[in-house]
Amino acid sequence: MILLDDIEQHSSLQKPVIYYTSKDGIHYELFSKIPVWSQEEPILLENGKELKASRLERPEVCINDAGEFSALLVAVGEEPRSHDYIVIHPVNNFTPKN
Repeated sequence: MILLDDIEQHSSLQKPVIYYTSKDGIHYELFSKIPVWSQEEPILLENGKELKASRLERPEVCINDAGEFSALLVAVGEEPRSHDYIVIHPVNNFTPKN
């Protein structure tokens, strides 16, 4: 399960995306206090510019053919409020050292 830590319970970063795991779909454990991504990290665009997200919403996990967490999909927005975007953020098989 991936979720936004809106109350900054596990990280001091603004709106970090936190990863939890579960073997039975009922009981979840925090995978790592290191966030997968946070709103503070700029998004590098193809034209070389950076997008500074003011909002992160609806995080989703992308699993590769080997069953590994390979990318984060998240809706982002910027201020002043205009268009929202879906961002695919590679995570390189997220395995932080706790």
